[in-house]
Amino acid sequence: MADPESDVLAAISGNVGSWVENTNLFRGPVRAAMPDSIIPVNAVFVLNTGGPEPINFARGGSTPQEYEHNIQIVVRGEPDKYGSTRTQAVAIYSYLHDNDPSGYIYLRATMPAPVYVGTDERRCDYFVMNFRAGILE
Repeated sequence: MADPESDVLAAISGNVGSWVENTNLFRGPVRAAMPDSIIPVNAVFVLNTGGPEPINFARGGSTPQEYEHNIQIVVRGEPDKYGSTRTQAVAIYSYLHDNDPSGYIYLRATMPAPVYVGTDERRCDYFVMNFRAGILE
């Protein structure tokens, strides 16, 4: 079975900016940046948030099923760097919206652009974007 978090991480890491898996690009929910943490302030988080039940294309047999996964991506920027954080989020959004990872029948944004959701206690800006990923298995 496909692993949408890993596949989207690989797509971002190999094609958008200077994002490197397990350095500043992570699977799972947003995690706090700590002084001695391996999680930096400027980071991207990719989370599979579920999806509807599979669609069977025929009754019985081993006919492929379509699985749709909901993927959420959060971009956290450096303190007081709204513009550069937005630029990073738009670059990720644009690339993923226009390029399906290998093996996927689609990867489509569910919103017209990354959404600004505010700042944290360190004044780091956050942008969120959601995608649907379709896979036949």
